Amino acid sequence: MADQKEAESASSGKGNVLKELQQAVKGLLYPSEADKPVKAVFWSKDEVGADSVDADVARKLQKVGADEPVETMSLQEFIDSVMATASWDEEHKTNAERFQDLQHLLEGRLKEVQVYRIGNATAQLLLVGKTEAGDVAGLTTQVVET
Repeated sequence: MADQKEAESASSGKGNVLKELQQAVKGLLYPSEADKPVKAVFWSKDEVGADSVDADVARKLQKVGADEPVETMSLQEFIDSVMATASWDEEHKTNAERFQDLQHLLEGRLKEVQVYRIGNATAQLLLVGKTEAGDVAGLTTQVVET
């Protein structure tokens, strides 16, 4: 019986975190040369197969080759780069404010949040952290820079 309750609790935790992230990113675009949608992601700790996310795990989660370059940055550095677009126009200002709200959500619900940029001119961005249960959740999007 305890195993069933633990499974229900873990499943419920996934649902809550994923649902909150999905609501927060609904209609949200990451500003770059081609604004791309932001999507919520979740992997169980068993799917991740590691105690923490590093460049190799990030590549695995994004299903890219081991030769793809990976850069890391803090969540704050990522948010600062989005906030720099707030002066472009009213739409980007509103978008940047939503990213600030998202920062608070990520920091409140996840531990060890890290941002991975995987690729070159067209790169995948993966913002992930660990849930209380040790699962990995966060966001993914694409950035286009030529």
